[in-house]
Amino acid sequence: MPYVTSFERLAKEEGRQEGRQEGRQEGANTSREMIKETVLVRFGDSALDLLGRLDEEQDLQKLKAIHHLALSSKDLDDFRRNLKGAVGLEPKDGKLGSAGP
Repeated sequence: MPYVTSFERLAKEEGRQEGRQEGRQEGANTSREMIKETVLVRFGDSALDLLGRLDEEQDLQKLKAIHHLALSSKDLDDFRRNLKGAVGLEPKDGKLGSAGP
């Protein structure tokens, strides 16, 4: 077995950590895209105000919960209420009422 210096072990561990971080970031990006597509298909352009905040969310568990809400909410108002109650996420403008006039 070849001799591995402390520096080489440290470099290898840093590489693993960077790889895990990149994997988590990629997973979060994929989750956000799935949520955006689901929300737009189910609720249309009137839900666009909700999507801006997704780009800030990094927690994979929260993103999974948001996707589940997007799939299971009966309508846009229900999704808005559930979204704020379940994960504390609301539109950037802070309004959770109906988006339409």
